Amino acid sequence: MADDLGGRDLPVYDNRFNEAPHIDQLAKEGILFRNAYAAPFCSATGASILSGQYPARVGVFDLIPGNSRPYEEVTDLKDTNGARTPPQSI
Repeated sequence: MADDLGGRDLPVYDNRFNEAPHIDQLAKEGILFRNAYAAPFCSATGASILSGQYPARVGVFDLIPGNSRPYEEVTDLKDTNGARTPPQSI
């Protein structure tokens, strides 16, 4: 499976601009979907693939926000005595 591609972004779907030799090989050896559904957001598509159901059935209709600070460094947390403590869930 490849993510973040348009419906006709790959050579196996008649795109003559992009090159994707590994995906072309996978298509030759596997299944090529010519009539499939994909949700407009990665979150909904991912939920659909993981559950095997349509996004609406799973209840994912929009983007599930991820880390808003992708470059923030995660550090060990220490209590007042200097002992390590596990990260707390928010």
